[in-house]
Amino acid sequence: MIDAVVDFMRSAWQWVRSQFRGKRDKTPNPITNFELRYDEMSNARLSWVWPTTRVEGEALPESQIQHNEISVSADGGSNFSGLAQVAPPTTEHVVADLAPGTYIFRGVVVDKDDRRSDAVDATGSVLSAPSALGDFTVTIE
Repeated sequence: MIDAVVDFMRSAWQWVRSQFRGKRDKTPNPITNFELRYDEMSNARLSWVWPTTRVEGEALPESQIQHNEISVSADGGSNFSGLAQVAPPTTEHVVADLAPGTYIFRGVVVDKDDRRSDAVDATGSVLSAPSALGDFTVTIE
């Protein structure tokens, strides 16, 4: 009899925890496949895949996503400034005419309730724009 009560209490406690866990973290998962392509015209072309779930596993339809907040850092990641807010279903953004320098691009998913995902840096996110002589450098972290 005591074993049955202990088993019941254990099951009840697991159920209660699962209910609060789901309510506690509705944060959207971050974007995936955040990639950077760079062309000879000093343009950075960013692309990504929208998340389909929240951190706790619940489905996240595009209709519940506000935008991907894209920011850029030109100082090695110490400071980021807002660059664009791109709403679904768009999965690409072009940053044109970059000055020579090193840049890190970052994306954060923001849902309709203003919950923010973890930040994700673009694959190969550190790059040097072409110099006046036309040389080109890409550094992949």
